[in-house]
Amino acid sequence: MRSALNRLGVLVVLYLTAFVTVAALVYLVYAMLRPEKF
Repeated sequence: MRSALNRLGVLVVLYLTAFVTVAALVYLVYAMLRPEKF
């Protein structure tokens, strides 16, 4: 049970990291495409 929870925690951290990275990339692309807003 403990190893399963640990694996789930690692998956959650990986998914959160990937989501934050994708969100940052999208924000950067949006900022480049619309420079007049920034």
